[in-house]
Amino acid sequence: MLARSGDDTSLAYLREVWEHWPERRQTVALGLAQHPDGENWDYLVRSLPILEPAAGREVCAKLTYVDRIPDDPEILRQVILLALKMRRKEPEKTDAAANALGLLSFWTDEELAEGKSEDEQIAAWQQWFREKFPQALDPSLPAPAETARYTVEDLLSYLASEQAAPSARKGAAVFVKAQCAKCHRFDGQGESIGPDLTTVANRFTRKELLEAILHPSQIISSQYASQTIVTTDGRQLTGLVVPGASGQTVVILPTAERVSLSSAQIEEARPSKVSAMPEGLLDPLSQEEIADLIAYLMRMDSPGPLAGRPGGPTAK
Repeated sequence: MLARSGDDTSLAYLREVWEHWPERRQTVALGLAQHPDGENWDYLVRSLPILEPAAGREVCAKLTYVDRIPDDPEILRQVILLALKMRRKEPEKTDAAANALGLLSFWTDEELAEGKSEDEQIAAWQQWFREKFPQALDPSLPAPAETARYTVEDLLSYLASEQAAPSARKGAAVFVKAQCAKCHRFDGQGESIGPDLTTVANRFTRKELLEAILHPSQIISSQYASQTIVTTDGRQLTGLVVPGASGQTVVILPTAERVSLSSAQIEEARPSKVSAMPEGLLDPLSQEEIADLIAYLMRMDSPGPLAGRPGGPTAK
């Protein structure tokens, strides 16, 4: 109803809900897509990583009505990933990813593998992206390691089940057990090597948080991008690179170990597409412990209201 009204106050309210209640973002994006221009365009583009295929089709279609082109390659990558999700969701349909592919063509003025199957078109877009943006992350969906104990879908299913009875209080201990505290701060506890997680509940959905933990190399903030350092004695060290004392370079490895190097010891430094955060951090934990950890980090018992009393979604 708010989206259909289309008045400035209603749309501003929906954008505020988007900002404060991550779990409501997909629903809000569908509403904002009814008026895809102006301020709403930015919110729709920022929603691309969290959209499920059905919502993604609607948003992609509406974005082609706006004469505006993104300048960040990551946005194009997210549309390619969305096309892959659409094909995975409905592999029997010949046009499952048509709206995502149409948006890519609209934004780039390119027609790739025209007349070919959607799978071939997506493969062509993946190759195009790799060649045009060689430093960007690969436009492929994450694949669980063969040794991985959990998948995102498994954990989301458990969290939504009656079996799950998460305790944020217990989650504080799991935060340390899972080695999160070695690199991240939360409410003043832990180290500051990686992003501060204190406000993560205001920024990400539960699914996004699980994806970031299970597949840390899928989205890497430029602020915490890793580098690979090749030393003169043949070592290759991949991790966060920060200045050290006396002009030295410090490489913080995924284990949180710090390696100090002088400039004379460094033969080459190059960007890495692998996150400094290791995979498999949740494997030693039970599902109950993971639920406690998520409850601790998310600080939320419910996804929050979509509409409420005057005063905005944060009103008490």
